[in-house]
Amino acid sequence: MKLALLLLLAASAARAEKTWQVEPGQALVTVDDAAFSAFSHGVAATLTELDDGLVRLELRLPIASLTTGNARKDQRAVRSGEAVFEGVAKGGSDRLQFVGTLNLHGVSRPLLLDVAVSRTPTRLITHAAVVLRLRDFGVNLESDQTRIEVDAGLRRQGVVASSRG
Repeated sequence: MKLALLLLLAASAARAEKTWQVEPGQALVTVDDAAFSAFSHGVAATLTELDDGLVRLELRLPIASLTTGNARKDQRAVRSGEAVFEGVAKGGSDRLQFVGTLNLHGVSRPLLLDVAVSRTPTRLITHAAVVLRLRDFGVNLESDQTRIEVDAGLRRQGVVASSRG
């Protein structure tokens, strides 16, 4: 009887959702525009592989965490709010296309976000790049396109970091 119960519990755990979170210090966001370049290590992300084969992603970037590397330029930039992306993709691949919404400066717009994923048993290494018109989000820039890239190492929630992962 105990063996049957253990097998049942193991089977249900194998089907359970898997949640991954950005490891502290293991993320970089770069923003490149004709007028400026900036970067941040302040992104937070949660990626959840759902039982039905879908993958849910939430990315949060506090705008104040962006820096140009020049304190004088940073003082002139907008420093409030956060950029938030929430989306869903079909799982099972090393390339995920998330269909979702980006909210920036109180403006929400639909966004497709392609994410490349490399896996180890306890970590995900991800890369995403997207080109946006920041003017569509109320940011006054002369240029028409801004390239944003996100590179992040995510650790499975509940798994202790390991140097071998």
